[in-house]
Amino acid sequence: MGAKWSTLYTEIPKAEATGHFELRPGSHVLKITHNAAGKVDGVLYVDADGNEKHQKARVVCVAGNSIESPRILLNSASNMFPDGLANSSGQVGRNYMRHVTGSVYAEFEKPVNMYRGTTMAG
Repeated sequence: MGAKWSTLYTEIPKAEATGHFELRPGSHVLKITHNAAGKVDGVLYVDADGNEKHQKARVVCVAGNSIESPRILLNSASNMFPDGLANSSGQVGRNYMRHVTGSVYAEFEKPVNMYRGTTMAG
């Protein structure tokens, strides 16, 4: 019924259906790159084998939550954007406030992958 949202069974199947999707598990974005005009042109990332690669793109969507999004934007600093991308205000990565919530912690015999269900955002 889809009561618990997960990229695994919501966004990925839709993306696969377009025929223009490639999943690269184990990859980690280092920074967003841009051209001489300051327009985003892709991302620099490390693949599962530790190789640094550049993926060209017309559009880059930053959806890395409250910690990873600022990390990527701040790491994307350049001569044109010395304080990082989208940070002309100097506020990217500042004023983070964690919401207090009840939590349950447990230890499992086998790995539990975060993509298999919803998790807290902070």
